[in-house]
Amino acid sequence: MPIKHIAFDLDGTLIDSEHLMKYSWDKTTKELNINCGFNEYRKYIGLPFEIILEKLNLHKMNTEISEKYFESNAKNIELIHLNKGVQEILNFLDKYSITYSIVTSKPRSNTLEVLKYFNLPINFFVSSDDVKYGKPYPDSMKLIMDNFNIQEDDIIYVGDMMVDLSFAINSKVKFVHYVSGKGKIFNNNLIANYKSIDHLCDLKDFTQTKDS
Repeated sequence: MPIKHIAFDLDGTLIDSEHLMKYSWDKTTKELNINCGFNEYRKYIGLPFEIILEKLNLHKMNTEISEKYFESNAKNIELIHLNKGVQEILNFLDKYSITYSIVTSKPRSNTLEVLKYFNLPINFFVSSDDVKYGKPYPDSMKLIMDNFNIQEDDIIYVGDMMVDLSFAINSKVKFVHYVSGKGKIFNNNLIANYKSIDHLCDLKDFTQTKDS
């Protein structure tokens, strides 16, 4: 069955934002006198920010940390880099009328800033502000299916982290692991049905178009 829609993770998949994350996290924890290094934070990248803080036992400072962290992200957006092949694959999808979207654990305001900064033609995305339960729960994918009037079999979800795989499994959609992202290669003992790509343009091979 031809693919009708590709949903992308944002951080680590379409963009490389780890440098900015580290800068903002280190800055925030220093200003608030919090002893929690970025390596601890990094373990949970991909989850909604408030869930990360819960796992780090910092949920009682959610408001202060969130305000400083995301303010720093907005002010230092130039530390983000677009991953190779983003514009090419989006142009390809447009050419063959394959719709696309983003599922991100970022707040809506920060997501809009990134899309504007890189001039990315993403007309629909689901942020952490749009659902009660973010990744790995399937709520975000349900919004995408409703918006585009598509079914699970019509969709590929592309991400780089284990939480992305869990999200795809829970959403009952096909998963493609972007190996060049920050999630790197998954454990060889992992039992799951998914494909891997090194370059975003490799997604063409899964679309069943004349260019694939």
